[in-house]
Amino acid sequence: MRYDETFYQDGFHSALLTSYSFDPVVFRNVILTRMRGHGCRNIAVLVDQDMLNRTLSVVKTAERAGSAYHLAKRAVSGAFHPKIVLRLGKAKGSLMIGSANLTTGGLTGNMEALAELTISEEEMSAAPLLAYALEYFERHADPEDKAMRDVLSRARDKTPWLADIEGSQESEIDGRRLLLATEDDSATIGESFASFIQEDTIDRLLVVSPYWDKNLSGLKRLRSALGMPDTAMIVDAEADEQGFTRNAFISQEGVTLHSTEEHDAGWDRKDQIRRLHAKLIIACGGEADYVLAGSANVTTPGLYGRYGGGGNAEACLIREERKGTAIDRLGLSVCLSEEMALEDLNLRSEGVDQDHGRDEDLIWPPDGGSMWIEHGSLFWRPPSEDGTDSCRLQLADQGGILIDTVRMSEVHGQWTCNLSTEGTAPRIGTVVFGDGAKSAPVPIASLSGLGTNATAPRSGHVTRLLAELDGRDDLDMDDYERALKVIMASTKELGITLDRKGKKKDQPEVEEDEELRELTEEEYGERALTKEEERALRDGPVSEIRRFINSCLGLDPREFSDDDDDELTKAMRKKNTGSGGDDGNGNGDGDGPDGGCADDRPDVAPEYEVLSWDVADERAWRIYDRVDETCEALGMDGVEPLSYLNAIRLHILINVLLKSAAAVGEDIDERHPICASDPARSWVRMIGRICSRLVSPLSQQVQAMGSEQLQDECLDALATILFAVGLAAAAAKKAELDPKVTKPLERVHGNLAHTAARFAMSQPTANDYIRKAMPALEKAHRRLLTSVG
Repeated sequence: MRYDETFYQDGFHSALLTSYSFDPVVFRNVILTRMRGHGCRNIAVLVDQDMLNRTLSVVKTAERAGSAYHLAKRAVSGAFHPKIVLRLGKAKGSLMIGSANLTTGGLTGNMEALAELTISEEEMSAAPLLAYALEYFERHADPEDKAMRDVLSRARDKTPWLADIEGSQESEIDGRRLLLATEDDSATIGESFASFIQEDTIDRLLVVSPYWDKNLSGLKRLRSALGMPDTAMIVDAEADEQGFTRNAFISQEGVTLHSTEEHDAGWDRKDQIRRLHAKLIIACGGEADYVLAGSANVTTPGLYGRYGGGGNAEACLIREERKGTAIDRLGLSVCLSEEMALEDLNLRSEGVDQDHGRDEDLIWPPDGGSMWIEHGSLFWRPPSEDGTDSCRLQLADQGGILIDTVRMSEVHGQWTCNLSTEGTAPRIGTVVFGDGAKSAPVPIASLSGLGTNATAPRSGHVTRLLAELDGRDDLDMDDYERALKVIMASTKELGITLDRKGKKKDQPEVEEDEELRELTEEEYGERALTKEEERALRDGPVSEIRRFINSCLGLDPREFSDDDDDELTKAMRKKNTGSGGDDGNGNGDGDGPDGGCADDRPDVAPEYEVLSWDVADERAWRIYDRVDETCEALGMDGVEPLSYLNAIRLHILINVLLKSAAAVGEDIDERHPICASDPARSWVRMIGRICSRLVSPLSQQVQAMGSEQLQDECLDALATILFAVGLAAAAAKKAELDPKVTKPLERVHGNLAHTAARFAMSQPTANDYIRKAMPALEKAHRRLLTSVG
């Protein structure tokens, strides 16, 4: 099987990849498309910093980086050079170690060497090696990279077999020893290879490498450690220049030259000679053959780099094989059948000094640090603090088109700025330094977008519920009940049983036409979710409901773009483009990256539903009933209003109520059927009832939380509660309601404001989030604010 075809495999949910060179176009069109199409959607790629910066300076953008996969950089003293593909599934795993970069040449063009280890429920021998590979990836990942932390957390949460496996570099499969060798602070790859061979005597050494030291120092050191065996160097005879000089080769004793030209893999389907990029070492011993394959060239930086020290970061797999079998198994006998003359090669000039593993003649653009979107703000970790306050950030969309230029402010030790809630989402940032120099483009990671796009495709039921949001840009009572159905369906699909006060409760079946009756009390009293359950819901359809709510309220920043492929984004794209049908062949929408039309989008006026008074009145009474049930639920012992799901319910219920409210002094109508002052059905009284029930449990929850950080969904609810109770208190006074209503409302307003202030004192970022949410809520409910002055 060709390397690129391995990405068609099913059964994996997460993939962690490393590479020295990276082609974002090839990765998107070949690897990403195939993996996501087969269910692997939680993806991160770690690439050499200088190489990625140089690539992005040429192509300007990496489409879908930051939304469908996380693209991160790694800088080491030499080159970050490992080529690893680690894929994890609920009951299986795959680890590929080789020489191939994530480029066209690596996938299909070059002559590469690749080894794959797999595990299944029936065969777990290689599991310690896969666990070690994950630890190696985590070691090189930036601990301050929040997007990477999320990807790694999701990967571990969804891989139950990892919890029982201790990572180890060594294992035994089919009676043969294996070692996953990486640059280490205690042993280099070359040293690990010599140690793996133990006391066996090496009679012959075969080395395949596209790159060499000028003086063959890496080869000399390796041969010396193995007792100076006779050695065959297999090289790319068609290379423009070999890495070593004539004098370096002549000084070697017992070394012969050979070409890969006669190898079966040396020619492609068009009878073109493949460029040699494989890295292989075979040590033929008296007891066994020992094969090393991976990313390390036969150079000093490749074989003898140390973690945190000099040299490269590398990964290789070392395997013990039966004596006398490895050369034939790898098809290298034909290469050894004829010796090559030194004069047949283009050798390196004696006067040129260059350390291999990095092309020193390349121009390396300055690094721009890292950027991500969180809590509705853009955050930036600069490459250094020198002159940071004089920098500007140019923000571009996924196509590299400039959409904004911003200056960052340092807040609570982080460089940040607010994002507009309108326009195109920024996907690429470029730092303009104080002297006018520009950094390499930096992919912007959307933490929320990566989480949403990491989940498996929705069920038909949930997809249909989300599709009902298509073309709509305002909230009504149906949205609250739709949200409840999505929550129930999502918890059922994830196997989450929402117990009540520790008592087991069967998960109800949720049918598409099922009426939701008297569910609120049970729901608000459900047990707290585990972190894994909460993350699964946050990354799934529940988060898409939240996005719809917040987009209607103007709370969502420009965090999502046309390259996102979840159901809600597609629906909202149809609304914005006025398109939505098949292309005539049943293939979905238009010409955009995922079917949508990216350009020439007309402004579409909102299409309001035509309501009869009977329908409007019925919806108003349903809101009243939901408020009544919610108040009863909030009065139960142990209820946490700002638990993940409860916060979402409160956020949408209160905003739906306000969207259905008539302004003070105005008559009710079909769109606003709930009066401010009607004693039987007053929105002011309903807000007052909800908020009065929140005073005690909210205070208890905030006090118990201490320094624990609230999630965005909970901050949404807290901002909505504070806004609504202030609005209701002002409306009660303006409408001259009975003091029995106005006075308690003022007390509730003060108590809730005090609780929120107490929480904000220990959570500055939460305070910033709420402060930014208030203007959006005021704009969303402007007509009610205007009526109270």
